[in-house]
Amino acid sequence: MELKHLRLETNPEGWHKLWIDAQGRKLNVLFEELFDELRLVVDTLRSTQDHRPVVMCSAKDKGFVVGADLKRILSIQSDTEIQGFLKHGQDVLDAWERLPNLTIAWIRGPCLGGGLELAMACRHRIVNNSIETSLGMPESKLGLTPGWGGTQRLMRWVGLRNAIPMLLGGEPIDAPRAIQWGLADGSWIDTEAIDAQMKNWIARLSQSANTERFSEQANLQEWKSSETWMAEQLQRGIQPQDNAMRKARSQILRCVEFGLLEGSASGQRCEREGFFELLSSPECQAILARFSQPKKNS
Repeated sequence: MELKHLRLETNPEGWHKLWIDAQGRKLNVLFEELFDELRLVVDTLRSTQDHRPVVMCSAKDKGFVVGADLKRILSIQSDTEIQGFLKHGQDVLDAWERLPNLTIAWIRGPCLGGGLELAMACRHRIVNNSIETSLGMPESKLGLTPGWGGTQRLMRWVGLRNAIPMLLGGEPIDAPRAIQWGLADGSWIDTEAIDAQMKNWIARLSQSANTERFSEQANLQEWKSSETWMAEQLQRGIQPQDNAMRKARSQILRCVEFGLLEGSASGQRCEREGFFELLSSPECQAILARFSQPKKNS
């Protein structure tokens, strides 16, 4: 199995580490070639009936995965192309989620946007207790929606009342809050051997119930009883000039609703089908152009 951006290592004690190391990037971002390699890992594990635990971790000094490759997104010129780009990632994450293996995202530093969507496709998440660790869905601030299932998976882990402010406001949460809300199962620290901590968490999580915390039915009931609160969240913190964010928030809520009423496949289709209209707006293009510029050293 030839991999460029991923590296699969097998621990002598019988579990795998899947290192994420996007070549040519200072930080890990998601793009087609990396998804292709993740699909190859999935297919290899399945074809060899390898059901050993897999711990997914970053080989970069800073961060887990900080989102999609914005330069790649900015290069997309058509609705067909963006839908294909998003569908590819959605299919790979769905396949990863369906693996029978115990999968753990081992997170330190920023885990944002597509990075959190990747982590939520794992069965468990363990976060480093440092102040640098943050988990969030900042797409609305860019004038976009999540595109790889974030509108569907987040509410299953943290519930609708916590998921909606994260999706609409775009602000990340820290490691303690992630644990408190159930987005993470626990934490790891830098002052102890990491492999030993991974081994302990594998043992603990192997014995735990492997279910999401909030059922679709519970979230649907919450949705039906929260119309006024939802309207408040839609307008919260919005300034008159924030047209891109306003449109993105409305589309995010639409995708959440589709997922609750018709199932996650419909919610993910909503993510794909509404993305290009948001992406192609001048306001969104300007925001993305600013974000994709190299940061100047102070």
